Amino acid sequence: DRGEDGERDEGADPDDDYFYLQRRLPDGRINVQSRFRALAHARLMRARKIAFTGLDAEGTWQLRGPLNVGGRVTDVIGDPANASKFYVGAASGGVWKTTDAGATFTPIFDGQGSLGTGALAIDPHNSDILYVGTGESNPGAGSTTYPGDGVWKTRDGGATWQNLGLDPTLAIGRIVVDPQNSNNVFVAAVGSLYARTVDRGVYRSQDAGLTWTKVLFVSDIAGAIDLAIDPVDPRRVFAATWERMRDR
Repeated sequence: DRGEDGERDEGADPDDDYFYLQRRLPDGRINVQSRFRALAHARLMRARKIAFTGLDAEGTWQLRGPLNVGGRVTDVIGDPANASKFYVGAASGGVWKTTDAGATFTPIFDGQGSLGTGALAIDPHNSDILYVGTGESNPGAGSTTYPGDGVWKTRDGGATWQNLGLDPTLAIGRIVVDPQNSNNVFVAAVGSLYARTVDRGVYRSQDAGLTWTKVLFVSDIAGAIDLAIDPVDPRRVFAATWERMRDR
């Protein structure tokens, strides 16, 4: 749809490219030469900063992977007692585990339920206990998302899994575990992205996921997207809700 200069060809439908729509100027085009100049200027400023401060690799970002997750990363959760061990959840690529600070990753959720992952949570007292909320909860317009099949749990770092229910929620935005009582688990459920449903809101378990009770419901088009527990007083739980409906 674009000519040799990177500009969109005349007559092309602008609605077929969300990436392009985000970056175009008011006249409907992207100034490619201006982008090249901006990138060159950014590289120059970075080089000047390194020369002036003597910065080295310490403190800079490094790509760790995993690279073949089938889209985007939705959540990362680390072992509070072991900085080399963490888990990565992918929007449509399952759950990945590293025990060497990202040098290598192993997929640990393949063959279970939906590979669409919305949220991860570690038991603060046992990092081998991991909760997975399936179904991505924050897809952008035009992006592909897959419904989940509830909450899953492993007690052995991903070797075996158990489904804990909440299948009708379809998309889960956050899972949090009470830092003082691992039996108390909260789930923020967005629900279906395309239809009205009562399976939205915040769910609580007081038996580490064996049973669930809905403790917050706003409406059949407003789901819960995020949660936070007060670390000083875990009885205080904050929830963010999102009125979200997609038509395509």
